[in-house]
Amino acid sequence: MNPWLQNFNPTGNVVLSTIAAAIPVCTLFFFLAVRRKPAWQAAVYAFIAGLVIALAVFRMPPMMAAGAVAQGLVYGWFRIAWVVVAAVFIYEITVESKKFEIIKQSIGGISDDRRLQVLLIAFAFGALLEGAGGGGAPVAVCGAMGSGRTALLSSLFGCARGELSGKARLGGQDLDLLTVLSSPA
Repeated sequence: MNPWLQNFNPTGNVVLSTIAAAIPVCTLFFFLAVRRKPAWQAAVYAFIAGLVIALAVFRMPPMMAAGAVAQGLVYGWFRIAWVVVAAVFIYEITVESKKFEIIKQSIGGISDDRRLQVLLIAFAFGALLEGAGGGGAPVAVCGAMGSGRTALLSSLFGCARGELSGKARLGGQDLDLLTVLSSPA
């Protein structure tokens, strides 16, 4: 099998190639925001659009596309399942050992305001999951648990902080983004 080199400008026009590459993302947003479809249906439509664009516009070999789909399915399934199972396991251990009551009393003792309690839980839970799983784990777990507000807050508190603590390369030099963002100009 000959190696396939991706052509980043398959149409010969940078603008048209960029528009073609953006079609799957735009499809996702269209079905989520305009058509008000469930997220899983919008994702399926975006997947189909991405596959068609990869095969027709970018001329990706079908076997390589199938391999990429298989790798994405396996990687996504195991990563999400691993994080969700671990989070449920931690929760079950906390409840079984009666330590969950201590957590509830601790959070309840800080404030009687339920809104502040939700913020504290989202921050702590999001930070724990982001540290343990990374890659948007707070959103995946809270979304799977059916808690939209907590998922949003966990995303804001956990994921944003997790992404800022990443490493970057600038001019051939490794940078810790938190150090760069917190240091005076």
